[in-house]
Amino acid sequence: MAKSRAKRAKAPESGNVTQAEPQAGEAATAPEASSDDHKPASLAEAIRETPNATEDRPPVDAKRPIVTPDPRPIKSASIGEGKGSPRMQLLRSHRFKQMQIRFDRQPEDHHLMKLKEAGWKDRTEEEGIWTKQVAPGEWKPVADAERLFKVIANAIREEKGLEPVLQGQSVA
Repeated sequence: MAKSRAKRAKAPESGNVTQAEPQAGEAATAPEASSDDHKPASLAEAIRETPNATEDRPPVDAKRPIVTPDPRPIKSASIGEGKGSPRMQLLRSHRFKQMQIRFDRQPEDHHLMKLKEAGWKDRTEEEGIWTKQVAPGEWKPVADAERLFKVIANAIREEKGLEPVLQGQSVA
């Protein structure tokens, strides 16, 4: 009889382990506990014993910079009628510490004079933009640039008989 129990307890070819069922008149015995059968006493112990999934990952560089376009668009306004009409753009370059205004089509000279009077530099020959330097962390020159952008865009549109744009946007 001991021989038949040993045959039944033998592991099958697939690698799964089966338990021998007790024969009539035999007492059922508890399976032997192995070191793999350890059950934690509490939830805290179970959490401590759980392997951390991030341990296998390479460390994340916390100082990796967030890449944003430079110059970064702030505002854009159509200065013509219809789809595909020329636009005026306000941009901010952190690399060059400046605000920039770009026109798809050069406006009238009296609009450009407003930029010159406000201290903007004409770089249209070299770069196609008007620039004004802004120190890092200063908000007033940025707000002034946004305000001037709105004034010039609306003045150009008004001359063409178009309604103003950027009406609802308040600039501090």
